[in-house]
Amino acid sequence: MGYAARLNSFSPVTSIAPTRSSWRQTRAAALWSALLLSSLFPLAAADTKGMLERRLVTLGYYPVSLENYYDKLIAHGVLEGRLRSLVVDTGWGWSTMAEPLGRAWPSPAERGVALVDPVFGVLTNLASAKGKLALLPALYLSGVVFSNQPVIVQKLDSLPFQQDGVLGVDFLLRNYAILDCAGRRLYIRDRPPPPETRAVIIKSLALSRFRAVDLKLRRGLGVTCGATLNGQPITLLLDSGSAFTMLDRHSAKAANVAWSSKTRSAVQGFRGRHTKVYEVSRVSLALGDWPVTVPAMKCGDLSAWNLGPKAKNPALADGLIGMSELTREGAFIDFGAGKLWLKPDPVSYLRAETGTGAAPSQ
Repeated sequence: MGYAARLNSFSPVTSIAPTRSSWRQTRAAALWSALLLSSLFPLAAADTKGMLERRLVTLGYYPVSLENYYDKLIAHGVLEGRLRSLVVDTGWGWSTMAEPLGRAWPSPAERGVALVDPVFGVLTNLASAKGKLALLPALYLSGVVFSNQPVIVQKLDSLPFQQDGVLGVDFLLRNYAILDCAGRRLYIRDRPPPPETRAVIIKSLALSRFRAVDLKLRRGLGVTCGATLNGQPITLLLDSGSAFTMLDRHSAKAANVAWSSKTRSAVQGFRGRHTKVYEVSRVSLALGDWPVTVPAMKCGDLSAWNLGPKAKNPALADGLIGMSELTREGAFIDFGAGKLWLKPDPVSYLRAETGTGAAPSQ
């Protein structure tokens, strides 16, 4: 951790604060206990959050509390001696800090160094960024210190609240994050989880009848999953920064989705890109192989957000699944393993517990 082995190069650093050192020292011994326990006891349906957190802490993850504010997940931390509010956004490709904060932070080029990112390789600048690439000073989140993390510094348009920045998918991948959308927790590690740790998590969730969906990383956009809309295959972006689930109207039309022009409203993204959206009638939606309930869905021209067939990169995604559905489905997003886990389906879980029918296999 810290400085990379090569001269004049840095690596991003994630470290646990000194007050947590005793916890770190017990992780190796606790791992084997967790391996044994996980094979005997699945997560209890009535206490999933508490058992999951205890198990993840035992396995070397550290919890960061989040606040749900205006249907967005907010992490509160200390940066440059002041309390900051940062949006945790799974639909934001690269972490961004708002000007004027960060204006004086040096870029790797200004330091005369190359940043060796464990996920994206050597970074000197981001050609597609409207702002500058800079190195984040020490950021403190619930006893965890992040330093040398690359961020884009640029203007962020106002929202119903004042945010200091966005922690995007690059941050979540780099720090091996697991995001509990309903429980408002972010779990991170200071090093890659070994294969046996990932096996414990997968086995625990599978035994508890959580439903797994494979994810794909779309650089510059976020993480996506395969979905089915009215029987038609589509791709959806996981977007915890959006309150609603939304479809591009061209993709919606291809799946025979109807909407009424009388339900028109306007939605604004972080960068001030407005688009008109409409309420859609009831649809059939599945994430991976698993049907989900979507009481309210919107559609519109999402090309300004680089979504849909009219976007610059039309193959990336047809729409996005927002916080309303991610929370309702009890979503756990494991960025290190590339998995979306949905809470157990009540009918399948009851059948499995009572032996009245077979539950879906994991």
